[in-house]
Amino acid sequence: MILAPACAHLFAAMVQPFGSVLERGPRTVYGVEDATVVALRWLPDPPRNRIAVVKQELWIGRANYGLALVAALILATPVWSLGQRFRRLALALGLLVMTELAFFLVTLQSSQAHPVRTQLGTVLPPGFSTTRQAVWGAFYSFFQVMGRGLFPLLVYWGILAWTWGRLDADGAARLRSTGVIRRNDPCPCGSGVKYKRCCGA
Repeated sequence: MILAPACAHLFAAMVQPFGSVLERGPRTVYGVEDATVVALRWLPDPPRNRIAVVKQELWIGRANYGLALVAALILATPVWSLGQRFRRLALALGLLVMTELAFFLVTLQSSQAHPVRTQLGTVLPPGFSTTRQAVWGAFYSFFQVMGRGLFPLLVYWGILAWTWGRLDADGAARLRSTGVIRRNDPCPCGSGVKYKRCCGA
């Protein structure tokens, strides 16, 4: 994904100011490696009387193909004009960025709810409980499953349902002003096809 490094930098910059609220450990630094957001965490390890420094991946941009999938679906929909396709693509991009941000925040919380394996053993995060681990694990699993193509498909189907039967803007204006639809006008049913090839056939 071409935009993955930019998205990774955006997510890392957005979470940095809220680190003190979102993080349960004493210190965390966020960074970006290639197109992956990583967290470098200092976790107390009382049984070994030390502070463990742990690096965890929070968001892997290269593995994300949702935007490419929904872009291919929208651009390949034959009944929309080029302008309609780009407007719908912009809407889909906004919706997918919001779902990715939600997934990122869930991943951030989930990564703090599970024990971390290090070379010297397992470190329990601050405030560890099995209930918290199960809740955030369930949220994380939901986003993992939905992120494998289901979110983009839902966004595409939602855009199809939202635009189905809507009047084309030019055709609607002409219909309101004159009450007449010409053969080469966009069909007022919202299909994006000329009237003569759609409802006027």
